[in-house]
Amino acid sequence: MEADDDERDRRLYVSAKHAVMESASKPMASSHGMTIVVIFTLIACLGTLVNGMILGYTAATLAELNNTRTGPDGYNLPLSSEYSRTFGTVLRIGALVGSLVAGLLSDWFGRKASIILAALPFIIGWYFITFAHTLPNQDGFITVLEVGQFIVGLGTGWTSICVPVYVAEISPKEWKGFFGSFQQLFSSLGIFLVEILGYITTFKPADFRYYHVSLIAMAIVLVFLCLMLLTKETPRWLLAHHREKEAKAVLFFLRKKREIVDKEFQEMTDIVKPQPNRTLKDKICQFKQQAVFYPVLLVLGVVALQQLTGFTILISYGLIVFQRSNVTQAALVVTFVVGLSQSFFTLLGSFLVDKMGRKILLVIGAIVLAISNILIAISDILTDRQQRNSNFSYMALSGFVLFMIAYSLSWGPVPWVIMAEMNPQSVRGFASGLARALNWLMAGVILYFDRPDNRSSAPYWVFAGFMAISIPFVLILFPETKGQSLESIEKLFRGGCGNIIRNNCRRKSKIKKDDKHVIEHALQETI
Repeated sequence: MEADDDERDRRLYVSAKHAVMESASKPMASSHGMTIVVIFTLIACLGTLVNGMILGYTAATLAELNNTRTGPDGYNLPLSSEYSRTFGTVLRIGALVGSLVAGLLSDWFGRKASIILAALPFIIGWYFITFAHTLPNQDGFITVLEVGQFIVGLGTGWTSICVPVYVAEISPKEWKGFFGSFQQLFSSLGIFLVEILGYITTFKPADFRYYHVSLIAMAIVLVFLCLMLLTKETPRWLLAHHREKEAKAVLFFLRKKREIVDKEFQEMTDIVKPQPNRTLKDKICQFKQQAVFYPVLLVLGVVALQQLTGFTILISYGLIVFQRSNVTQAALVVTFVVGLSQSFFTLLGSFLVDKMGRKILLVIGAIVLAISNILIAISDILTDRQQRNSNFSYMALSGFVLFMIAYSLSWGPVPWVIMAEMNPQSVRGFASGLARALNWLMAGVILYFDRPDNRSSAPYWVFAGFMAISIPFVLILFPETKGQSLESIEKLFRGGCGNIIRNNCRRKSKIKKDDKHVIEHALQETI
């Protein structure tokens, strides 16, 4: 039995060795082809910029909404804690529904078409939010505001599925992680932008109000819609829907080098088979296959753990928590600095995800995030005992800054890169919809049950515990997908989850010295 395992391992190694040597000598995509991919990626990620704006909108405008008189007749609007958490939860419910719908539509009608359709709920939802203040009574204002939040949430969930899948399917395999991280980068930029606008609405003259923020978001959506019409459908979706010639033409438009196009198209045709628009029942039946079920299960696990980092609480209620600790002005400064640095570190993470790999970033990030949550929890306990001593309050600020840096480098972008590349082609849109829906569901539940005025440190201890659990989860169950094509990753899971787990748990490699020399030489050539 052990001899059979050794022979199988030897064959797997030889195959991997040939793949490394082949990658060392393969031509890279032309600069013009890369330019097209960059442009299409930036256009698609404008949708996630709007996502970031709506995610930060609640926290950024909450102060003004709590202290304003608005409407043609004028009425007081002190938002209660109950309404504050409902305001954020409604958005997550809309995003959950949007994720499930978009997952199916992107498989049936195409990645590009689905992204374009997402502009519709964005425009309608932001319109409701913008003009809710014109209603003559407070109840109508709140109702329309919540309806607008729900509709915008539909668009948020919609683009959160379609954009990463679209980007993964047009990107060269060497840059898949880099481009895949752009959606998190643009989401961070959207949060930072709305924080700046929220600061203006709260502390500056009343010439600029919260509904002006939503008008700016509407304008960005219209630009996003117009530019998205100029992009192309992904070649993998076209190939899966009996449009081989069009798929190869789009691939050539993206890569510009015939030898690269021929090789990549051959890899695609070996794995991506033309298929009809499957019904929902057909897609669910595919989960009986281990090659489908196992990667989807891993994706669901990693996106669930992303919510259990504690990010949703900190990004939604962070400023309110700091106000309780009597460090409001410092918190405002830190919020802006962190918003800017978060974008920088997300960009840095975009490079590292293809250099260091997905697994190592997640493991290092989990360690730092656990430490950050512990710092915030200890600060909360000590601040209560010492009657809000500012020294302990600044410990919470330090934990917050450390958290945002680590999250931007690891658990922010990497799970979405994994989601887009691990889910099999036949169920990629549907499975990505399930993953995003689970993520939004957990975010909504966490926000609903953890009130803004909750002073307990228990949630941060729980988040730290889950980060500790995530380390063996990633190390043992996940394969490293750095530098692999979508088709290679799908083929890897067809070999069975047992092989992946055994390879991860094996401590000593049985590689001959001459084989080591071959790989080292190939890697040097690649570098």
